[in-house]
Amino acid sequence: MMKTLRFYLLFLMVLPAFSQGKDTVEEVFDKVEKKYKSEKSYCYQSQYNFYNTATATKPVDSYTGTIYKNNAVSYQQIKDTEFASFGANNILINHQEKIVQIGKVENNNSPIALKSFLKLFPDYSLKQDKTYYICELKSGKYSQVSMDKLIIYINKADYSLVKQYFYFMGEKDFVIKDKKIKIKNPKLEVRYKKNPKCPEIKQQDFFTVKDKKFIVTPKLKNYKAITL
Repeated sequence: MMKTLRFYLLFLMVLPAFSQGKDTVEEVFDKVEKKYKSEKSYCYQSQYNFYNTATATKPVDSYTGTIYKNNAVSYQQIKDTEFASFGANNILINHQEKIVQIGKVENNNSPIALKSFLKLFPDYSLKQDKTYYICELKSGKYSQVSMDKLIIYINKADYSLVKQYFYFMGEKDFVIKDKKIKIKNPKLEVRYKKNPKCPEIKQQDFFTVKDKKFIVTPKLKNYKAITL
């Protein structure tokens, strides 16, 4: 579930009128990515609300996450999963399964990779109101993605990512509060809010490198380690 639930959005709200924006979806996404890539540091708290139907208003599961950047350090945490990048050295931790993946992987210094969605959702359009650019992406008839639609809200004032809503398609198995259940056409809501109290993330909090070997910290010593 956690491998699938990142950066989705669905917005069910009736607005009296929309106007077509001058910018295209590609241009807006490009400006968002450039904004986050150019910033030396930021920290956001993400709120995930999972609904068992597309029209439900009460979530069946909720949890928080973190998106953090400080110069060359990028960090993301969603429920029991953490990803940290320190230049070329990256680590992915699944606390539920007690697995650590660690190695040298190229990093683009931005966890906000909206343009990658355009390869998965070929049908997309841009609308706007006074506050937001509203990008609606549809998977298309022959898409291999198990998603029907994704809607992304971007702040017009500074091109910051505000919220995402996503429609899943078909019946899927999900783990909700440690119970495996089947849900048909669920939706996920993700909201982002600046967090001024994020602690500094350091490589030595996770691992050190000695003689070209990765050595995890004591808190991860009992995890299964996979070197990339």
